[in-house]
Amino acid sequence: MSTYWKIFRGYRRLPQDNLNEYHHHDDGDYDSSSSPSIPMSTFFSSSSSASQNRFHRRPHLSPTNYLRIFFHYFSIKRLAVFLVVLFVMTSAIILSSGIPPSYDDIWAYERSLPQHNLTEAFGDLKWGRRKYLRFEGGVKGRGFNNVFQEALILSYVAYLTDRAFVFEDYVWSQTSFSSSIDEWALRPSRIPFNAFISGPTTGGPIIDITNSSSSSSSSNGREGSIRKRSVNLEFFDAICPVERRFVINASESPDDKEGQDRVVWWKDRLEKVRDEPCVVVDDSKVIFDIDFFGSPNHIIPAFDSLRTSPILTSFTWSPLILSAVSRNFAVLQPPSLSSLYSQTPPSSTIKGLVAIHLRRGDFFGHCLYLLKWRVKYMGLNMYPGVGKDFDPDEYLRQVIIENESGNGDGNGNGNGNEGGKSNSNEELDEKEKSRVLKPYYFEHCLPEIDQIVARLREVREEMGSSSSSSSGEGGKVDLKRLYILSNGKASWLNELGKELKGDGWVDVRSTTDLRLDKQQKYVSGAIDMAIAEKAEVFIGNGFSSLSSNIVMLRLAKGLPPNSNHFL
Repeated sequence: MSTYWKIFRGYRRLPQDNLNEYHHHDDGDYDSSSSPSIPMSTFFSSSSSASQNRFHRRPHLSPTNYLRIFFHYFSIKRLAVFLVVLFVMTSAIILSSGIPPSYDDIWAYERSLPQHNLTEAFGDLKWGRRKYLRFEGGVKGRGFNNVFQEALILSYVAYLTDRAFVFEDYVWSQTSFSSSIDEWALRPSRIPFNAFISGPTTGGPIIDITNSSSSSSSSNGREGSIRKRSVNLEFFDAICPVERRFVINASESPDDKEGQDRVVWWKDRLEKVRDEPCVVVDDSKVIFDIDFFGSPNHIIPAFDSLRTSPILTSFTWSPLILSAVSRNFAVLQPPSLSSLYSQTPPSSTIKGLVAIHLRRGDFFGHCLYLLKWRVKYMGLNMYPGVGKDFDPDEYLRQVIIENESGNGDGNGNGNGNEGGKSNSNEELDEKEKSRVLKPYYFEHCLPEIDQIVARLREVREEMGSSSSSSSGEGGKVDLKRLYILSNGKASWLNELGKELKGDGWVDVRSTTDLRLDKQQKYVSGAIDMAIAEKAEVFIGNGFSSLSSNIVMLRLAKGLPPNSNHFL
């Protein structure tokens, strides 16, 4: 049987050039009576030569042969046409989002600030009346809120040392082009910081309400008001060339200093070089990193000092942001239009409005990262009196108690039993801990629609029974309207809106409802924040720096901590 099989295999492997000798053209079936005989030695020879075993080999194609086949089907002309079509289609997709606007008018405004007068500045610098501080290791290529929170704390250090802070543009990409590609769309490579915020950090007047001698209304008049005002990097490079700079190694910064102690350490370090007019802290180390802002032990003590300084007391959103808020008065529906223009509560609060931050998009992977490393809320989101506690360890302990008492299902869904036996979380391995904690993390990080509806209902009932409103006035809070800060798809937001209206919310609006011009479009995140800052109640994402910065601004303006909640 094996002999016949070898013969059959030999026929199947006959070269294409010889097939005409061994079969008919009409049906391709092998017929020994009508075809020349095939020598048996062809199949049974023991010789290992290439010629005798040619029927048992598969043809071998070298890389050169593959290239020949490729160019046979894809000529240079066809390949060129394909590449041109691909380029045109890709360009059309990218350009369909529009060409980013120019912010030349805002850059021109920055250059016109009084502290940017080179003649006056050189004269003051000569006599030691002006001193500058630049931090080279600033955040670049990340979200606005990472840059924003760092700029506030760095400008605060400059304020404490009587130096003018050097601010930079918000830089998304270091490219020399004005625009860069992000998620198949063009976006500005850099945007002037004054397109986002105004105030001392970006060159505004420093009005110290706790120390009239350093305010803009001091006896020094105009000179006293501008010498410590922040300057942009372009001006600093002109007034302080490289050879005039005194450089401090950032790696000197101690890691064991917490919160305000680290700020004070830098104040003392800079005091040692007080005679140097142009001081630069290099980029060898990030001084105030994500761990600083993520830890309540660091940021809360620093914030308690920062909130009383002009950095926050004189902070305001840029005219570009505030004009967008005012333009969308029909979306926000404030009971009094004056609340859109006022910057101080209670008159600045939009009564009856709840702002909720729902991060979507790429946040799924980030939530998995948070789960893996057991990350807790951002530091300021754990400020006393703000929101609920988020404690994964306590949650695990409760799951163990419920499972041992027979009231749980292994996922933390049970009645609980305070009288049960409290075991250590070490009894669960890491894989099991992650399985149990995943729904807990995702409920607070990336909740589903039904969870969002339930959480909003809970906050509405809680605040409705409260004896004080977020404005500090007595009486119950009547929450009827919602504004959703979100990067979610319009279809998802529409579905969420329907569910919320079915749960009793009178009006539900979101980021997608805003009418923005081209310049405002690329700073829309800050517009959302300005609206959330004015809301009577804010519900944030505890893991988000955007939510953390909103909480910071609300607390700095005197809104009560319990007006802030989390998912």
